[in-house]
Amino acid sequence: MYSCLKTVLLYSCQKNSSHVLLSKISSHVLLSKKLYSRLKKVLMAKKETKNFILRVDADTMDAIEAWAADEFRSTNGQLQWIITEALRKAKRLPKKKGEKKEQL
Repeated sequence: MYSCLKTVLLYSCQKNSSHVLLSKISSHVLLSKKLYSRLKKVLMAKKETKNFILRVDADTMDAIEAWAADEFRSTNGQLQWIITEALRKAKRLPKKKGEKKEQL
């Protein structure tokens, strides 16, 4: 049960903040203290992000917002996806833990 719930919660975290999601769950579901603490750990284990200001001209921003709406993402989520994809294509993303180096 816990692994299934964890999967659903991790998917839901993409659309909601951890605190909002945890409060929604605890208000609708009677959770044991042990399960509540486990869920809190899972929800709070999200990656830390850094904030920065980005200046974008109005036409570009309109195009990004339209693209985000087409893919059911927030504008911020769309920008993160665009940046991640560009880094992946340029092979500049840092290696994940446990990932073996590619042999030439």
